[in-house]
Amino acid sequence: MDIKLDLLTHKDIVDISKSSQILSDITFTDYAKDSKLENSEIIWTRSSLIGKVVTAQLPENNVQKRIVISMGDASDYDKGILPVIKDSESYKQLCELFNDADEIEFGEYPMTEVNDNSMLNEALINGNLLETDRLFNKSPEYYYDGNKYVKRIIIHNGSKPHNHFYKVEPIKWINIRNKKMFVCKNVLYCDSFNFNSYHGNFKNTYMYKKLESMYREMTAKVNYSKELLLTENDKSNPLKFQFLSKEDIFGEKALSMKNLIGIYISDFADYLGCYANYIKGEIITDYESKNVGYYPVIDYSLIKDKCKVTFEGTDFLKVTYGEYPTKRLYGTAEFNHYLETHNPIECATGKTYSINANFDNNSKEFKLQELKEYKIYGGKYVKVNDDVWFLVTELEWGVELKRNLAVCLDTLFAGIDYDLTKDIYESELNRFIIKYFAKEIIPSKSRNVDKINDMISNDIALQMLMNKQNLTIEDLELDSESKLVLRR
Repeated sequence: MDIKLDLLTHKDIVDISKSSQILSDITFTDYAKDSKLENSEIIWTRSSLIGKVVTAQLPENNVQKRIVISMGDASDYDKGILPVIKDSESYKQLCELFNDADEIEFGEYPMTEVNDNSMLNEALINGNLLETDRLFNKSPEYYYDGNKYVKRIIIHNGSKPHNHFYKVEPIKWINIRNKKMFVCKNVLYCDSFNFNSYHGNFKNTYMYKKLESMYREMTAKVNYSKELLLTENDKSNPLKFQFLSKEDIFGEKALSMKNLIGIYISDFADYLGCYANYIKGEIITDYESKNVGYYPVIDYSLIKDKCKVTFEGTDFLKVTYGEYPTKRLYGTAEFNHYLETHNPIECATGKTYSINANFDNNSKEFKLQELKEYKIYGGKYVKVNDDVWFLVTELEWGVELKRNLAVCLDTLFAGIDYDLTKDIYESELNRFIIKYFAKEIIPSKSRNVDKINDMISNDIALQMLMNKQNLTIEDLELDSESKLVLRR
C-alpha cells in the first residue's frame, strides 16, 4: 500500500470549517510542541491555486477565522505539519481497508511526552532500552516494557542537555466524506521551510519530500531485536553486579578474604588481554582499559538460593554459582572433528558468550562477537576458532558474611574499552556487564530439538513469525514449562 500524504489548502480549511469543527479540535502533540521555535498554533498549508507552501492559523471554537498567510519572515520559524490524505487512490484504499469508518488508526508517531522519564533514563544507562531499526526525524526509536519511545535531547535556556522521551502512539484520522479526505487529528511535527528555495510546483518542495519521509517513518515495518520475542519468564534477569573499592582491598575495614580476591586470571581473560584487575577508585595508568579485567561482585542475597557451599569459615564462605569459559584447551583437533561428524545444532546448548571482537586491536569501538557453547563428551565448551577452545566451568565465590557480599575468585574477562577516570557505573564496561555478562553467567539449559521441530511444523503462525524475524530452529529452545522461547 502506497499512501500519499498532503497538506490542507486554504479552500480545504474554509470548506471543512463550514460543516465541521474538526479543525477546532486539532491539537499539537507534545513531540510537535517541542520541535518548534515559537509559541503559536500556525500550520503549514499550500495555496489552492499556485501550489506554494504558505501558513495558516487554525480556527478556534468552531468560529471560522480569516486565514493568516505569511510569505516572508515566517520561514525563519518552525510551523506545524498536519498531514492529510486526499489523493483519490489513497483515500479509496483506506476506505476499503477500514470499511469506510468515520475515524481510523493508521500508522504511528511519537506523541505524548513521558513526564517521569527516570525509569527510561535508567534503562538507557543499563542497556535495557532495546533499539529498533526505525528513526523518527533522525532520532532512534526504543522498545521498553511493551511500548515504543523516541528520545530527543533538548537544551533549555542554556542548561545542560536533558533526555526527553515521547511515546510512539497510533495516528488517528477523521474521514471528511464531503471532501473525500482523511485529516490527522494531531499536528505531528514542526519544521521550517525556505519559501525561496524552489521554483515550480509542490512536488519540487522540501515539504513534499518531508511528507514522504514522514509516511515512511509512520508505516515502517519495524525489525526488533530478537530479545523482544522473549517470554515474560525469559526476560533480563535482575542480577546487579558491583565493583569493589580501594578501601575494600587496602583499607582498615578491608574484606577478610582480600588475599583471595583477583589472584587468578582465567585463561579466557588472559586470552582477551587481561594484565590487571579493576578496583573502583584506583586509577590504573600502566595499562590500557582493554587490559584491565573484571571479577564479579554481587549482593549475596541475589544468588544465595542457587549457590552450593563448599567451605564454611567464621566470617566468610566459599560457594559455587554460575558458569563461564575459564580454562583453555590444547589439542583441539578432536573437538573440531566431533563437530564435523555430529549435527552442530544438536551439540549446541543454545547459549552464547559475548566478547568485544576488537579486543586485540587499537579500535575503541565495541563490536559484539558471540561465541557458541557446545556440549561435547558431557562437558561444555566454547569455540573461538579451530585452534582456540575453552572449557566452561562452575565459578567459585568468596562470601563476606558481615557485608553479605559475594566476590568471584577469578578474573573472568577483559577487552572492553572504557574511560578509567570516569564513574565506573556509567562506563562501557558496566553496560557490557548488564547487557551481556549478567545473562551469560546463568547456566545453559538442555534443548529438545525433535520436540521443537514438531512444534514449528504444526504451527503456521509460528512459521510466519520465524520467517518475518529471520529465525531458525537454532535460535529457539524450550523453557522449564516447555514453552518455546528464544535461546539466551
